[in-house]
Amino acid sequence: MPSSTVENYLKQIFMLQPHSAHQLVSMGKLAEAVGVAPGTATAMVKALAESNLVKYERRGRVKLSPSGKQLALHVLRRHRLIELFLVNVLGLDWSQVHEEAEELEHAIVGPGSGKNRPGPGASDRRPTRRSNPQCQG
Repeated sequence: MPSSTVENYLKQIFMLQPHSAHQLVSMGKLAEAVGVAPGTATAMVKALAESNLVKYERRGRVKLSPSGKQLALHVLRRHRLIELFLVNVLGLDWSQVHEEAEELEHAIVGPGSGKNRPGPGASDRRPTRRSNPQCQG
């Protein structure tokens, strides 16, 4: 099971990566999004590249590998499902749920278990009306 740090990096790369899989994310943008120094982000990206989760290019640019993209989608989906749970089941206000979901997304059972899927009749939409990404596998 990947660490929360790995999951956060992959999720941020996914959110920063333009819709074209051929375009790369700069290390500066990634470092800013994760809240670390560029050198720290570079070290982590190199470790992710060794695990085949990202493709690291010279000049400090990165993109997700297919397996990295899949994991990032699982993390994002868990995040959005937690937001739904917090709003629809616990009755929290939408303005409160993002930070809670940021913490809880790493505590939920990992991808592939089927335990993090919504129950029968559950909406697949976030309170913001954006649909959740569909995961394969």
